[in-house]
Amino acid sequence: MDQRPQTVGCVETQQNDSREDAKTRKSDMKRSQKSGFTLVEVIVVGILMTFLVAMILPLAWDAVGQPSIDMMIDCRMGQEAQLTAMSLAADCGGCLPRKRAEISGVKCEARFAGAAIGEDETTLILSYDATPAVVVTYAVDADEHTLVRAQGEVSVVVAENVYYMHLDDTELDDRIKVTLTFSFRDPDSTGIPDKYRRPYRYIFYVPKGVAS
Repeated sequence: MDQRPQTVGCVETQQNDSREDAKTRKSDMKRSQKSGFTLVEVIVVGILMTFLVAMILPLAWDAVGQPSIDMMIDCRMGQEAQLTAMSLAADCGGCLPRKRAEISGVKCEARFAGAAIGEDETTLILSYDATPAVVVTYAVDADEHTLVRAQGEVSVVVAENVYYMHLDDTELDDRIKVTLTFSFRDPDSTGIPDKYRRPYRYIFYVPKGVAS
């Protein structure tokens, strides 16, 4: 009887195992190669993201940023108008405010006599009964866009962002209508968006005179 060892089946089994291992390694290599992004894919995704950001950013600004800017401008113009009202109320309140160093003990050294419109029709003149005579003027500085209060040689900026002042003494018999136009930017400039140069008009009334 032939007693030689049977090795043919073992060799075939080892060959099959090596083939399967080779196939497994090849599939793993292909899978690892396909798991990343190519340069073209990265560029395409970057371009798409850029377009999306460019489309969404203006919408986000209109929804969040622009209302904040509008509120800031509204508050700024309101503060300037309030400063103007406080200054006019102090000057037309009966007695001219005096500096502490000029207080002499007299109850009212300069009593408000009345208001008038200057010859140029752009200056508000406030007169006071005092010796010597005291006159206070309000006018708009066209270069600096400010409302300037002048008394003698002393000039003080009352409010900023003021572009026009219209004076009317025909609407009421005993008062002068003062219309001030405020604007965050030049309202006549065409190179600035309308939302930044819209006018804010405030109306004040100044008595023409007081009863003696």
